[in-house]
Amino acid sequence: MDDLSDLMPKHKDDTSTVERLMELTEEEIRPILPALLEWAADMSWPVAPQMVKVLAQFPNSITQIIKQILSPEADDNILKHRIISELLPQLPYETQYQLWPDFARMADRPTDKEKMEEVDDQAREFNDRFCINNGFGFEQ
Repeated sequence: MDDLSDLMPKHKDDTSTVERLMELTEEEIRPILPALLEWAADMSWPVAPQMVKVLAQFPNSITQIIKQILSPEADDNILKHRIISELLPQLPYETQYQLWPDFARMADRPTDKEKMEEVDDQAREFNDRFCINNGFGFEQ
Protein backbone atom coordinates (compact mmCIF):
# COMPACT_ATOMS: atom_id res chain seq x y z
CA MET A 1 0.00 0.00 0.00
CA ASP A 2 1.54 3.29 -1.06
CA ASP A 3 -0.45 6.00 0.71
CA LEU A 4 -1.41 5.05 4.24
CA SER A 5 -2.79 8.53 4.91
CA ASP A 6 -6.00 7.38 3.21
CA LEU A 7 -6.43 4.90 6.06
CA MET A 8 -6.14 7.47 8.83
CA PRO A 9 -9.43 8.55 10.41
CA LYS A 10 -10.53 11.96 9.21
CA HIS A 11 -12.66 12.76 12.28
CA LYS A 12 -13.78 11.14 15.56
CA ASP A 13 -16.73 9.38 13.91
CA ASP A 14 -14.72 8.01 10.98
CA THR A 15 -14.78 4.25 11.44
CA SER A 16 -14.85 3.52 7.74
CA THR A 17 -11.19 2.53 7.41
CA VAL A 18 -10.91 0.20 10.40
CA GLU A 19 -11.53 -2.99 8.43
CA ARG A 20 -8.85 -2.05 5.92
CA LEU A 21 -6.42 -1.27 8.75
CA MET A 22 -7.03 -4.75 10.20
CA GLU A 23 -6.02 -6.27 6.85
CA LEU A 24 -2.59 -4.63 6.82
CA THR A 25 0.52 -6.55 7.74
CA GLU A 26 2.60 -5.44 10.68
CA GLU A 27 5.24 -4.10 8.33
CA GLU A 28 2.68 -2.10 6.37
CA ILE A 29 0.99 -0.50 9.39
CA ARG A 30 4.12 0.17 11.48
CA PRO A 31 4.75 3.73 10.11
CA ILE A 32 1.30 4.98 11.15
CA LEU A 33 0.93 3.21 14.52
CA PRO A 34 1.90 6.31 16.57
CA ALA A 35 -0.73 8.38 14.77
CA LEU A 36 -3.35 5.64 15.15
CA LEU A 37 -2.65 5.50 18.87
CA GLU A 38 -3.66 9.13 19.17
CA TRP A 39 -7.13 8.16 17.93
CA ALA A 40 -7.56 5.94 21.01
CA ALA A 41 -7.12 8.83 23.46
CA ASP A 42 -10.80 9.65 23.88
CA MET A 43 -12.98 6.58 24.31
CA SER A 44 -16.14 8.64 23.77
CA TRP A 45 -15.15 8.91 20.10
CA PRO A 46 -16.73 6.13 18.03
CA VAL A 47 -13.41 5.44 16.33
CA ALA A 48 -11.47 4.96 19.59
CA PRO A 49 -12.65 1.49 20.70
CA GLN A 50 -12.17 0.20 17.18
CA MET A 51 -8.70 1.72 17.05
CA VAL A 52 -7.78 -0.13 20.26
CA LYS A 53 -8.71 -3.38 18.50
CA VAL A 54 -6.52 -2.45 15.53
CA LEU A 55 -3.57 -1.54 17.74
CA ALA A 56 -3.89 -4.74 19.79
CA GLN A 57 -3.32 -6.73 16.59
CA PHE A 58 0.27 -5.46 16.43
CA PRO A 59 1.79 -5.92 19.91
CA ASN A 60 5.37 -6.31 18.69
CA SER A 61 5.33 -3.00 16.86
CA ILE A 62 3.32 -1.03 19.42
CA THR A 63 5.39 -1.95 22.50
CA GLN A 64 8.19 0.60 21.98
CA ILE A 65 5.69 3.33 21.16
CA ILE A 66 3.79 2.59 24.37
CA LYS A 67 7.03 2.58 26.39
CA GLN A 68 7.79 6.09 25.13
CA ILE A 69 4.32 7.36 26.00
CA LEU A 70 4.38 5.78 29.47
CA SER A 71 7.78 7.27 30.30
CA PRO A 72 7.91 9.88 33.08
CA GLU A 73 9.14 12.46 30.54
CA ALA A 74 6.04 12.10 28.35
CA ASP A 75 3.26 14.56 29.15
CA ASP A 76 0.18 13.07 27.48
CA ASN A 77 -1.36 11.72 30.65
CA ILE A 78 -4.78 11.27 29.10
CA LEU A 79 -3.24 8.93 26.54
CA LYS A 80 -1.32 7.15 29.32
CA HIS A 81 -4.61 6.59 31.11
CA ARG A 82 -6.26 5.20 27.97
CA ILE A 83 -3.34 2.92 27.21
CA ILE A 84 -3.50 1.43 30.70
CA SER A 85 -7.28 1.16 30.90
CA GLU A 86 -8.11 0.17 27.33
CA LEU A 87 -5.13 -1.09 25.34
CA LEU A 88 -2.99 -3.00 27.86
CA PRO A 89 -5.79 -5.42 28.79
CA GLN A 90 -6.12 -6.30 25.09
CA LEU A 91 -2.43 -7.12 24.66
CA PRO A 92 -0.92 -10.58 25.19
CA TYR A 93 0.79 -11.46 28.45
CA GLU A 94 4.27 -11.25 26.90
CA THR A 95 3.68 -7.64 25.87
CA GLN A 96 2.17 -6.74 29.23
CA TYR A 97 5.21 -8.28 30.91
CA GLN A 98 7.54 -6.17 28.75
CA LEU A 99 5.59 -3.07 29.79
CA TRP A 100 5.36 -4.06 33.46
CA PRO A 101 8.25 -1.82 34.62
CA ASP A 102 6.51 1.15 33.01
CA PHE A 103 3.06 0.77 34.55
CA ALA A 104 4.56 -0.43 37.85
CA ARG A 105 6.64 2.77 37.95
CA MET A 106 3.51 4.85 37.51
CA ALA A 107 1.78 2.90 40.26
CA ASP A 108 4.68 3.29 42.71
CA ARG A 109 6.48 6.48 41.68
CA PRO A 110 4.15 8.63 39.56
CA THR A 111 5.06 12.09 38.41
CA ASP A 112 3.04 15.00 39.80
CA LYS A 113 1.21 15.32 36.48
CA GLU A 114 0.39 11.61 36.44
CA LYS A 115 -1.07 12.02 39.93
CA MET A 116 -3.15 15.02 38.81
CA GLU A 117 -4.69 12.98 35.99
CA GLU A 118 -5.08 9.92 38.27
CA VAL A 119 -2.89 7.85 35.99
CA ASP A 120 -1.26 6.41 39.11
CA ASP A 121 -4.61 5.02 40.31
CA GLN A 122 -5.25 3.38 36.94
CA ALA A 123 -1.69 2.01 36.85
CA ARG A 124 -2.04 0.67 40.40
CA GLU A 125 -5.29 -1.12 39.52
CA PHE A 126 -3.79 -2.66 36.40
CA ASN A 127 -0.56 -3.56 38.20
CA ASP A 128 -2.46 -5.28 41.01
CA ARG A 129 -4.60 -7.27 38.55
CA PHE A 130 -1.53 -8.16 36.49
CA CYS A 131 0.35 -9.41 39.55
CA ILE A 132 -2.60 -11.37 40.96
CA ASN A 133 -3.49 -12.93 37.59
CA ASN A 134 0.09 -14.02 37.04
CA GLY A 135 0.94 -15.17 40.57
CA PHE A 136 3.44 -12.42 41.37
CA GLY A 137 4.11 -11.24 44.92
CA PHE A 138 1.50 -10.04 47.39
CA GLU A 139 2.78 -12.19 50.20
CA GLN A 140 1.92 -10.54 53.51
